[in-house]
Amino acid sequence: STLAVVYNWAAHALTVGPENRRYTADFPGEARRLLESELGGHLIFLNGAAGDIHPKHSMRPDFSAMETIGAALADDIRKGLNGMRRVEPDGLTLKTASMAFENRVDASMTTHVELAVLSFGNVVMVFLPGEFFVNFQLDFKAAMIGRRAFFVGYAGDWQGYAPTVDEYARGGYGVDLCETDPPQYSRTKLP
Repeated sequence: STLAVVYNWAAHALTVGPENRRYTADFPGEARRLLESELGGHLIFLNGAAGDIHPKHSMRPDFSAMETIGAALADDIRKGLNGMRRVEPDGLTLKTASMAFENRVDASMTTHVELAVLSFGNVVMVFLPGEFFVNFQLDFKAAMIGRRAFFVGYAGDWQGYAPTVDEYARGGYGVDLCETDPPQYSRTKLP
């Protein structure tokens, strides 16, 4: 029987907007709701590198987009479960690293980024804090040829947005320097 299904998808969970004052787990919760009774066990959502990814329909006053996107995600999970095989935790390893960067807003401050890599069988999962742009996830998955690769964003402290080098030239939210936020909480504290 199914103990758990871990699903990983990259997108901000904000189909429901601020006009709606009800609590919601947004589209990941809708996918979970649709599948848990069908599959048994627990569904666990791990968001990917969603820093520059929004669902097509976002910030709605009702639950219609949440239900539509959650149902589409549930369908994709069902398809992914066809041909599923058990993964044994052979060679379970966890490696961690810490990196320090000069705070982009206040050079006298240091921003610490903790990352972790969990490997078992042919599965490798990288856990990074903050909102990494999706090209980091695509590059990571391409480098993990022959392995089931999961890029998990929002893991640990929130370190703001982490755009690719190319995105700095384009600018925009998550890239442009934000001096109105306190430096330790800035959405743009990584260089």
